Amino acid sequence: MRHLKLKLLTGAALSVVFAHGVFAADLPVKAPVLKPLPAPLYNWTGFYVGGNFGFSYGQSDVTVGSLAFGGFGAAGGSENLRPNGVIGGLQAGYNWQSSRNWVWGLETDFQWSGQQDSGPRSTNFDVLVGGGTAVGTASATVESKLSWFGTVRGRIGFVADSNPDVLWYGTGGLAYGRVKTSGSASMTGTFTNFSNCEGLGCPISGTLSLSDAQTRLGWTLGVGVEGAIANKWTWKVEYLYVDLGTASGTIPVSGTACTPGCTSFAGTATYSNRFTDNVFRFGVNYRFGP
Repeated sequence: MRHLKLKLLTGAALSVVFAHGVFAADLPVKAPVLKPLPAPLYNWTGFYVGGNFGFSYGQSDVTVGSLAFGGFGAAGGSENLRPNGVIGGLQAGYNWQSSRNWVWGLETDFQWSGQQDSGPRSTNFDVLVGGGTAVGTASATVESKLSWFGTVRGRIGFVADSNPDVLWYGTGGLAYGRVKTSGSASMTGTFTNFSNCEGLGCPISGTLSLSDAQTRLGWTLGVGVEGAIANKWTWKVEYLYVDLGTASGTIPVSGTACTPGCTSFAGTATYSNRFTDNVFRFGVNYRFGP
């Protein structure tokens, strides 16, 4: 009797365990929740070198003061020029990615420039000179040219989580460049007085030229975007505003005067050239980082 009770109790316990096991097996099992992995970072840290080409459109306000030569003088003038042309050059720099979204850098570049513009002007004159009257036509041309320029700039960039291989940045720093200012003028006419040039007068003519070039220091600000082409290569598009200040000074003037015999003369002129520039360029970099 005792053994029978033990068998019944054991069977009942196994039935409960089995039934519970079957019930538990029939319960739905939740699938694991997988969180999306963050986008892999493009590592911007490291040194880089590259090249660029583009177009620059500047503004050059040239003023030439009075010209003095051989005891005589001539009035100056001013021109608002727009030097523009193709540019090309090299750049090098270093980036440091301090966090997932921020990149700091330093870049230097050097550009060859084809920027230049000139302003021709002509006028008729009728002036009193040396006890007589000079009548004729005069023409002049003033030219402004940027031979080359460069910058040394800091950069601060932002990288979005959704697009980590594209860097949006602002930049600014030191600018320098070679600004050349030149001019030429010519005149023809007649000179009449009451001694040896009466009646139809004596023919007169003359030419003069001036030229000066200065390396100027200034500043630059700009924006740009840079993106990965492959692991080590990137492209970039950039705009810079460059201010090279004002080149000014006293420069030599040389020329000839004919009445009708010709003589050479030399003198001086004062000038100023306020030069600013707008630089648009596309570049490619090779990165030495990891």
